[in-house]
Amino acid sequence: MPFAGCLALEKVVIEEGCEQIIDSAFSGCTSLTSITIPITVYRIDAGALDGDTKLTEININNNKNFIMKDGMIKTADETKIIFITDEILKKSSTFEIPAKVTEFSTGIDGYENITTLKIPASLTNLYAASIFPKTINNVVIDENNTKYAVEGNTIYNKDDKSLVMCFSKEKDITIQEGILTLNSHCFKQAENAENIILPESLKTIANATFQEGSNYKKIYIGKNVSNINSCFKVVNYNGTVEIDSENPYYMVENNIVYSKDKKTLLCALYRITGTFTVDSAVKNIASLAFDAQGMEEVIIPEGVTTIGHGAFSQCGNLKKIEIPSTIIEIGSGTFERCSALENIVVNRKSGSIPGNPWGAPKGDRAIKWLN
Repeated sequence: MPFAGCLALEKVVIEEGCEQIIDSAFSGCTSLTSITIPITVYRIDAGALDGDTKLTEININNNKNFIMKDGMIKTADETKIIFITDEILKKSSTFEIPAKVTEFSTGIDGYENITTLKIPASLTNLYAASIFPKTINNVVIDENNTKYAVEGNTIYNKDDKSLVMCFSKEKDITIQEGILTLNSHCFKQAENAENIILPESLKTIANATFQEGSNYKKIYIGKNVSNINSCFKVVNYNGTVEIDSENPYYMVENNIVYSKDKKTLLCALYRITGTFTVDSAVKNIASLAFDAQGMEEVIIPEGVTTIGHGAFSQCGNLKKIEIPSTIIEIGSGTFERCSALENIVVNRKSGSIPGNPWGAPKGDRAIKWLN
């Protein structure tokens, strides 16, 4: 990200010889009005120019890999859009992905004038719903599209039966039977949702599925869900989550999601402050289980054997954690971005758990081996 966020940058001329413009290379350059891309560039990531709302002069002549057409930078075969000018995105309440485009991953979420999305027959790869504005309330998909379909107020993938986007503006939402997977951010556009009932067919809930909702009162998860990402509701503590009592894989107790036998702690559904003590029945703390939580101290009882990667990452208030003698594995990056963490007490012989200091910003200085 060599120039990301350079607010004073107005004009860029990239010299010949440059081959790649990577993701976020010029993102957030809000004063950028002109860029010249040479013939040697063969790769431009979709996020390379994100947020460059004043960019109107794009010189891309003679490059065989990319073209400037209809206010958009596209690959030469027009199957992928790299950048869309502010003028195009602001001019209408309808955004139509052009014919020929097979992959769309360009972020247009800042344009809340857009309420209708049109998808062509050619599109076979639609990135997460997070790239679209929450204001979308209507989606039209070409009848010849073989990959995506609209049912009710949802877009779903016909191949893997995954829910791509729910754009209902109702408070009470019931997702149709047949859906097997909830994709990341798929409820972003359901901005009024309070109560969500998920289908019995559902098996997988992805990362950040319920990250954006601010009005949740209740989310009901059925008995067949067998794969819940620990960050499915990351940093969103609104409402309650109910898991069917017949679900053989998961349970909720005291607002924490566990495996049914309680041996694995998946994630907490509330904001933790002060000291947190892990339940004595737990044997495994899942990866990213407490990502971005607010506790200052963690006490882990004897009997816990593993802590997954990133389990306490981004816990900026965490100052102390005690590791019992039964722990045999701590994943990489477990304490990454725990800037206040100064005291990791390990009830084991020095160096007996591989990978230390497990991402702790203060390194070995924070670790105290007791045996």
